[in-house]
Amino acid sequence: MDEQGAATLPPQTPMVLRQVPPERRSPADSTVVPGVDTADETWWELVDVAAPPGLSPAGVALTRVGSDGSVTLSALGTRRADVIEDYTDLLRALVATLRSRSADTVIVHSADQTVVHALLEVGFRPAPDADDRYLIVL
Repeated sequence: MDEQGAATLPPQTPMVLRQVPPERRSPADSTVVPGVDTADETWWELVDVAAPPGLSPAGVALTRVGSDGSVTLSALGTRRADVIEDYTDLLRALVATLRSRSADTVIVHSADQTVVHALLEVGFRPAPDADDRYLIVL
């Protein structure tokens, strides 16, 4: 018999990264600076699959695929904006998803130290030609 029962296992929330459905893109677009064209970009959300409908996602990201196969991360946010682990979870899920879709590089511009710490933890590296640009080769 297994000595480690369900009561002793750490609780883990089943999180999934998914594209924001078209009917919910207007609220997602409102989080971007007004006037930014997001028509060619993809909204992603990190959600608890067991959560009730209507619960805010744990994190959101906005990506744009370039003609060269690289992906630029235009916006990134989490429910708890000061928690590095939340950004790390979102970035890991996003990188895994983009890798599975044959992206070759992901580029992020950020000066926010919480985001930068999470980027470095996930494997992003500072770009040699810009102070606030980070990239990961997939």
